[in-house]
Amino acid sequence: MSAQTFAAPAEFNGYMRSGVMHGKSAFGTRSQATKVGRLGNQNDTFGEMQITGDIAKVDDTVWSVSTMFTVSGDGKENNWDSNIANRQCYAQVKGFLDKDSTLWVGKKYVNREDVHITDFYYYNISGHGVGIDNLTLGSGKLNLAWTRHDGGYNAKLQNGYTDETVYELDSEKGGTKASKNSKNQPTKSRINNFDARYSFPVWDGATLQLGATYLNAERDKNGSNDLFTWADGEEVKDGLNLSAELTLNVLGGFNKTVLQSFSGASAKDASLDGTSSELYNDEGQGWRFMNFGNVYFTEDFGMFHQFVYAYNSGTKSRDHFRGVSAVVRPYYRLTKMTKIVAEVGAFDEKEYGTLEVGKAQSKVSKHGAKYTLAYAISPNAGDFWQRPEIRFYVSHISTSSNLSLNQTEFGAAPELKNGEGRMTSDNMFGVQVEAWW
Repeated sequence: MSAQTFAAPAEFNGYMRSGVMHGKSAFGTRSQATKVGRLGNQNDTFGEMQITGDIAKVDDTVWSVSTMFTVSGDGKENNWDSNIANRQCYAQVKGFLDKDSTLWVGKKYVNREDVHITDFYYYNISGHGVGIDNLTLGSGKLNLAWTRHDGGYNAKLQNGYTDETVYELDSEKGGTKASKNSKNQPTKSRINNFDARYSFPVWDGATLQLGATYLNAERDKNGSNDLFTWADGEEVKDGLNLSAELTLNVLGGFNKTVLQSFSGASAKDASLDGTSSELYNDEGQGWRFMNFGNVYFTEDFGMFHQFVYAYNSGTKSRDHFRGVSAVVRPYYRLTKMTKIVAEVGAFDEKEYGTLEVGKAQSKVSKHGAKYTLAYAISPNAGDFWQRPEIRFYVSHISTSSNLSLNQTEFGAAPELKNGEGRMTSDNMFGVQVEAWW
């Protein structure tokens, strides 16, 4: 069949979650999900819809294009207050280098690796780029990619060009507000990720993946910005991340052990929610150990778990950081389509620094915990991965006094208005549906 006449039906796939939650703040709260677990801890609507179509076939190669749109909201929006974004848009050709390999170019999720019960993407270099997936090399498969994204440090540039926001008192509403003197600008550093991963079998039922990512920070040279240079002490350096992942087939499921190293300007990404693709205006050394997986003890009883330990040191802003997180989600099938699910999670973080006055040692400690009990309905309640799944749940969540539940998803405490205190605990109930197809 010629390339001009080849056509195939488009494939439609995606992911969604939505529901309703009630707590002290009426709409409930979502807090520290990557550290204490996401079950009964998500009040948002999120959906990804991807369409992929094969458009040409030449000899043994298949050419296709994919695009994905995402809709998201915080659970409090009106019908017209949603955010829609294009998350993927790429073309690929399979079979060009060998029968299993794929060459792709565009905006793409690049072999993202995550812990499902915490929505923790611990290895994620997604962005605009080019790559080769599943290239046969010896007994294993090689993945290569170059991607660029606009995250990372908002660097200060010389000649008065800054990304800082200046705050002033708000005489009408109380508290503070952004001043007219603020010089908010777009992110001034972009990150190039050069990534290589090699996965190969080590024994029956076991696979080892070795990964390396070199991160390079580029100053944004759009328009007149190329006239500016890094301000003294603000230049963003490069980083190097290394990883080893051992995956085992265990009790009808899997167990994965991950060890990651972060060097240079990426050291602070060795945390309880770092993606392994960010750079900071700081240099040091960090590492992260993870163990997670899903097992079936019997046909009716199973469990998913996560354990994370993270450490970094040697940076200018602090002596060292230590964080630990543990989450378990056991479940028991009642009938073919119903089960009881529980999730318990906790985390503890300590950040150590040196005060200039007297060179005294300072310590900031943060911690939190969550407890959830749910009644779930799915097409096959004995299979952890079966979706759609509808959950009726109750949750209790608490944090230390220097955090707040009325904060952003990733833990940044909000600016408190006069007379407003931090909410450090909440009892919530709600219903959520999650699906992928």
